Amino acid sequence: MRNLETDQFAANAKVQIRPMTRTGLLSIVISAYDPLGFICPFTIKAKIFQNECRRQENWNIPLLDHNLVLWQCWLSDLKLLQDFQIPRCYTQVGLSRTASAQLHHFCDASQSAYAVITYLKTVDREGRIDSSFVCGRARLATLKQQTIPRLELCAAVLAAHADTTVRHELCVPLADSVFWTDSMIVLKYIGNTGKRFHTFVANRVSAIREVTDMRQWRHVSSEQNPADYATRGVTASQMLEDCRWTHVQGL
Repeated sequence: MRNLETDQFAANAKVQIRPMTRTGLLSIVISAYDPLGFICPFTIKAKIFQNECRRQENWNIPLLDHNLVLWQCWLSDLKLLQDFQIPRCYTQVGLSRTASAQLHHFCDASQSAYAVITYLKTVDREGRIDSSFVCGRARLATLKQQTIPRLELCAAVLAAHADTTVRHELCVPLADSVFWTDSMIVLKYIGNTGKRFHTFVANRVSAIREVTDMRQWRHVSSEQNPADYATRGVTASQMLEDCRWTHVQGL
């Protein structure tokens, strides 16, 4: 929701009473309305219960003991998001007064999930640089286990799609986008034009090359990659204390 006093977007976190079963868990997770991915590093922690999905049992039986403890902690943590806010405006001076604007996409993957986060870097007419959160997206890895390089490639595809979507929605002239990944294997995949890949890799490399160019892709260390937040998940306290998810420095 929008906080009219501070002109910021704020989280409206309400704990719903549901049975401590897979059905109850799923009901709460899918009810989280977060279209721009403001809090997806937190909500992804609730989605990473794939061991429950692998159980060949009734969905209305209680959660496994260790998952029940984690789920109760997550529900308790949810209340803290009432204090989470993010600026509504991309820049303090307004997009109409910017001299240049550019999208930066950071992508990452873990064994559980892959994600992308998009920032808008602006330079005003006085040369001041600012960067602001645009959107984030995280998806669970499939139940069929994939290798980390393949999941990193899926994250790169997600970044390419995010660029197309955001460019269509933002009514402002944009320079060529920059894509960041901490996977050297993904960079080798995208830059290799002489080798034939297996179908899984070939299809995703083709999707990336259709909308991006190799010169737009750059390497970032895992420690400096903000998309790492959405692939491993963070607590509400961490989201409130560490602003690197919503405001990256040094672009």
